[in-house]
Amino acid sequence: MAYIDLPTLKTYMQGAVSVGATDDTILSACIARAQAIIEAPPPLGTGRLFEAGVDATRYFDAERDTLGYDLVFPALDLCAVTSVTVNGDALDSDDYTTIPRNTTPYHGIHLKRNSGASWAWEDDPDDAIAVTGKWAYAASAPNYIAQLTCRLAAYLYRQRMFSEETERPIIAGDVTILPSALPDDIRTAIAALAQTGGRG
Repeated sequence: MAYIDLPTLKTYMQGAVSVGATDDTILSACIARAQAIIEAPPPLGTGRLFEAGVDATRYFDAERDTLGYDLVFPALDLCAVTSVTVNGDALDSDDYTTIPRNTTPYHGIHLKRNSGASWAWEDDPDDAIAVTGKWAYAASAPNYIAQLTCRLAAYLYRQRMFSEETERPIIAGDVTILPSALPDDIRTAIAALAQTGGRG
C-alpha cells in the first residue's frame, strides 16, 4: 500500500508548482520511488515498512529465534498478531503476550508461563514457528511518514525538469533550485527513523 495517495501529494504541492491531470502518471511514480527510498536499507533508507494493510506469515527457527519463553525478531516490526503456530498447531491467544506488551510495533512473542505452551519443535526446528499478522510499523502509515513521503515525492517530481544528472547543486542567482543530493531535512529524518526503528 502507498503511504500517500495522489490527491494528497497534489494538495501538498499546490502553489509551489503547477501540476495537472497530465502529470498523474509521473506523480504516482514519484510516490512509489519516495516510498522505496524510505523503505530501502540504511544508509539510504530506514530499512522499515511503515504500513501493512493485509496479513502475511513469517517463519522462525524454534531454536535460533527463541530464548526461553520468548520468540524474538528485533529487526522486524509487527503491528498486529492474527495467529501463532508451533509445529502447525495454533496457540490460543491467551497463551502468549507481545513484546512489548502494550505498545506497537512488537518485536517478539512471550509465552505465558502458566499456559503450558512451548517453542519445542518436533521434526525440524527450521520454520517450526509461524507468526501471521501485519508485518509493519502500523496498519496505516503515521502522519509523519506521510509528510516525509510528500516531501520526498515532491522533490523527486522537481527532478524531471532537469535532463541530466549533476554532482553539483543547481543554483539560480542566490537560490538553490535543486540540491545535488537528497535535501538535508529528508536525509536527517530518514537517518533518525532508521536509528529509532521507525519511531518518530
